[in-house]
Amino acid sequence: MMTCSDLARIINSDQIQSKLRAERVSSDHTSRGKKNPLTNKTAMQRLNPASKTLREAEAKAVDARKKARAAALKAKRSKAGRKEKAVRT
Repeated sequence: MMTCSDLARIINSDQIQSKLRAERVSSDHTSRGKKNPLTNKTAMQRLNPASKTLREAEAKAVDARKKARAAALKAKRSKAGRKEKAVRT
């Protein structure tokens, strides 16, 4: 019957250790950590190369909507707009 210390000595012996596969360590992947693509633009672009174009198009659309809304409000608040509202009501 073997005791635990015998087993540990056998496992740690040079003959056994020389036949074992070396432990694989990937330091480059784990050290960077996981970036959230929804908040990190670089990580999103790595996953979806078209994201930059889509983001720029969305920013342009938001700007266009803002200008269109401002123009519509200006027209409504003008004399012609108030007159049109008076006719409708």
